[in-house]
Amino acid sequence: MKIFLTGASGFIGTYILKNLLKENNDIVINLRKGSELNFDLKDNLANLKIVRSDLRDIEIEELDKFDLVLHLAAKGVSPQKASIQDFLNTNINDTISFFLKCEKAGVKKFYAVGSSHEYGLTSDDYEYIPANAPLQPTSIYASSKVATFLMLYNYAKNSKMKFVYSRLFNIYGFGQNKNNFWPQLYNASKSGRDFEMSSGKQILDFMKVEEVAKGIIAKSKQDIFNDMGIKVDNLASGKAISLKEFAINEWERLESKGDLIFGAIPDRINEFKRVVAKVG
Repeated sequence: MKIFLTGASGFIGTYILKNLLKENNDIVINLRKGSELNFDLKDNLANLKIVRSDLRDIEIEELDKFDLVLHLAAKGVSPQKASIQDFLNTNINDTISFFLKCEKAGVKKFYAVGSSHEYGLTSDDYEYIPANAPLQPTSIYASSKVATFLMLYNYAKNSKMKFVYSRLFNIYGFGQNKNNFWPQLYNASKSGRDFEMSSGKQILDFMKVEEVAKGIIAKSKQDIFNDMGIKVDNLASGKAISLKEFAINEWERLESKGDLIFGAIPDRINEFKRVVAKVG
């Protein structure tokens, strides 16, 4: 396959690229100016080309004859900060413009990833959130993802290009931002320190980044669409677990020497009690 990947230097994008390079694919990745890949590329370099430009500057000619575009580039993924202008430019305007360029270039399939944060207030209404649940975001980041999804979905209705959109839930693993929950827990474990956290009572849906990367690649190869050539789903484990139980399981798996101290950090205000995906 001929594949174009954005967000290759990011947490999930890194794992996707590693897996794609193991296959017999011709891969082009887009790296924005100033960003670098997070691992050493020693193998399969003959199958990899790098386009160094901002998303908005990618030319239609550079997207010609691609079987698949995997779009992961985004600004403001937690806990990273971004301005309202970043959300408007990268997450909305640049992504929609990129989608339209892909369509004009004759790309066969466009796969974009979203976030469980798009469900927002709806989260507490479902034991397991279906992919067609109402979208009620409560943050600017999530609102930017919803706005883009709705635009892409409606553009895709009248496009010859197939469109896939998967919402991701709680992902963890090596390479994740150091300020996320799992890296903090991991670092405390390896240094022999106690780990202070909230009560951990919220019920969540966790999935390893390796599984997410493989899931995205597997879904990108599927041809299961509605009559308009569109597929919208959740990419998650579908398994409910409290943050407390998740922390205990990981703490024991890592053979940690210190203690988990629950309630040392106040629970976040307005945090959703349960965010678990309905899958399949």
